[in-house]
Parts: sequence; structure tokens; C-alpha cells
Amino acid sequence: MKNRASAYAVVMTAVALAFLYFSLPEFISTVRANPSGIGIWFLLLVAAGILTNVAVKGGGGVTGTAVVAFAILVTFGGAAAAWLAAVATLILGRVLLRSTTVRSLADMSQTAVSLVLAGLVYRVTGGTRLALTDWSMKLSFAWVMPFVLSHLTCFFTTTCLESIRSSVEVRRSAFRTWRATYLWMLPQSFAVPVVGVAIAYVYLRLSILLVAIFFLWLIYYARSSRINLDLENSQRGTVAALATAVDSSTPFLGGESERVAGLAVELGRRIGLSGWRMQALEYAALLHDIGYLAIGKRVLAKKECLTADEWASVRKHAEVGATIIGRARALKRIGEIVRAHHERPDGRGYPKGLSLDDIPKEASILKVADAFVAMTTDRPYRERLSAREAVEKISAGTGTQFDADVVEGIVELHRYAVLDRYTSGEFAEAA
Repeated sequence: MKNRASAYAVVMTAVALAFLYFSLPEFISTVRANPSGIGIWFLLLVAAGILTNVAVKGGGGVTGTAVVAFAILVTFGGAAAAWLAAVATLILGRVLLRSTTVRSLADMSQTAVSLVLAGLVYRVTGGTRLALTDWSMKLSFAWVMPFVLSHLTCFFTTTCLESIRSSVEVRRSAFRTWRATYLWMLPQSFAVPVVGVAIAYVYLRLSILLVAIFFLWLIYYARSSRINLDLENSQRGTVAALATAVDSSTPFLGGESERVAGLAVELGRRIGLSGWRMQALEYAALLHDIGYLAIGKRVLAKKECLTADEWASVRKHAEVGATIIGRARALKRIGEIVRAHHERPDGRGYPKGLSLDDIPKEASILKVADAFVAMTTDRPYRERLSAREAVEKISAGTGTQFDADVVEGIVELHRYAVLDRYTSGEFAEAA
């Protein structure tokens, strides 16, 4: 994976350097015409990266530099925006976010290419560098369109390149990655051109000091994002703690919920789930066995075949778990996933005998993840299977026991040697 990531970074860096080279004359001309303005905007760009940085799970972070970069683009052109943002991205990546050299180069390259292309679209569609014109804000199709199209160019270029980078590293469909990670962000992304143009207007018409007002908005945005992230992490921690309590009180389930959740999320990304659906899937995976609390330990630890009454009791755990979870209104969707995670495409599952499209996709994903983890975990009545054996059994149930799309996803994960980390032995070593 590191070799593929490095190769992507090398290719993108070469492309970005070519873009920057051909835009260099325009950038030099802009700097000579307005050196103080370029210096001020570069400082604002770096300051935005520092003040609005929000750390994200798994390392790295996101910043509010996109707004400032767009303001530079409409004020001085795409060349200036690309050069300033490229340098700022390298500085912020290595110093603030402490990203690896490979990641920093990839981020710099994607930023430069996106802004050069966005600047080109802005110019071709009739946009003018605002620093060179006497302009005023006026809402009209011809006036607004260059801003919209250049923003869309930047958004789609950046997110598509990032999706390709991710797919290169983990051999996942770039389109599914983009759809799951970025498509739902498109509507809210239009805050970038709105605020960016407003900042440019303030800078050109009023005073650079008033730009600080907009930076207060950026700081507020970052602070709100941090608070929301802290709340999300706290919520996730609470759910995980509850899952741990369930696992520890139930024979043979030690650590199983976390493995099911990890695999379910990986499958969800590969299938193309996005936004809140991914979070609901993860929480449902963590809590999917909570209904076992209503079943006696003796039944769950039994080595012999279950009686009809005992089996009927075990089959109730999905419904019981959904009822427990559903008592919290905010977890209603999660409860529905838990209730349906033993349904089958052929309609022979439980508790409601749902089939095909009547089964939530999240529940189908959870069913496969749960089955794989269960098969690769020791049970009182059998030894665990290998990852290959488990995938073969799951594949044999395609279309009857398991959703075909999800089976395709787990087969891909096995092909790329991703599944070993979710087997009991590998998970225990990683933990």
C-alpha cells in the first residue's frame, strides 16, 4: 500500500509541477503588480489553516483554507491561488498536521491542480480578477455563473483526486469512495464561494482589517466542528463501552463487536454508503448483540445442539436488541438495522422474513460482517475457520443468505488481504 501511495504522490507531484510551471509567468506578473496584497493573502491563508484546523479520526485534519484560496482565486486569479495554496499546504501539512512527506506532496499536488483548473474555468466562463476591476456585488446569472462553475471544478477535481488516491492505497472503487465520502458534502460546499467572494469584496472595497470579521466566522466554524467531533467521539465511546459490557457478559463474544463494527464499516465504504448511514451502520454493528443480555448464559455457552425452545429464544435476540435500542428516539434507525440483521434475501430470515430490497442495506452489510467474524472465532461447539474458508461459505450463500453486493465486497477484501485483521487471532494481536 505504501508503494502505491508513493507512486500516486510522485505522479501527482509531476502533474502539479507542470501545472505550476505553466502558470508561473502569470503568478510572477501578479506578484510584481501587487506584492503587498499577495503577501497579505498568503499570511491569511496560513492563518486560516492554523486557526481552523480540526483533527480527524485516524490522523491528519481538515482546515478552512478552501474559503481563503477561493477568495484569492477571484481576486488575483487561479495562478496566484494555486501557488500560494500549494506552498501553504506543504507548510501546514508538515508542520501543523504532521503528515508524512508522501501525504503532504499528494495534498499539495491535488490543491495546485484543482486551483489551476478552477482558475481556468473562472476565466473562460467570463470571470475577471476582481483586483483589476471596479466591481460591485450584483445577483445575475452572468455574474454568478463563473463563481459557481469554478467552485464546482475545484470541488470535483479535489474530491475525485482524493478518491483516486484512496482507491490506489486500498484498492477500492474510486467512484464508490467518492460517492460515499464526498457526494453528500456537495450542497454544503457552496459556503466556500459565498464566503470567499464576501471576503474578497471586503478586502477590495472596505478594509483589510474587516477581513478579521470573516475570520471570526472561520474560527467559530472550526470551534463548532471541534465540539461536534468531540460529541461524536464521546457518543461513539459510550456505544463502544456498552458493546464491551455486552461482550464481557456473554460467553465467547470477547471483542467481537468491535471486529464486526470494523469490518462492517470497511464493507460499507466499499459498497458506497455515505455520511450518517455509515455512522448508523457502525453503531448498529457495535450493538447488534445487545439482545443476548435477555438470554441465559447457559444457552449461549452450550456445546450440544440447542433444543427447539432454546433456539427460539436465541432467535429473539435481534428483536429484543432492537426494542432496547429503540427506547432512545435518536437510535431508532440503528434499532431497525439491528432488528433486520438476520433477515435473508430469500425471505427465510428472522424476525420478519423480509426479502431483497425490503432489507435495509446496512442490515445486509452487518449480516455478512457478523457471519464472517462469527465463523473466524472459536465457539464452544467448534473451532474457528480461516478467512478463506469463511469467505467461501459466505460466497456459497450469495442471493439466498447474503446480499450479492455485500458478498462481492467481502470477496474483494479477501483478495486484497484486508480480512485477516478481523479474524480473532489477528485482532487479538493488533489489540
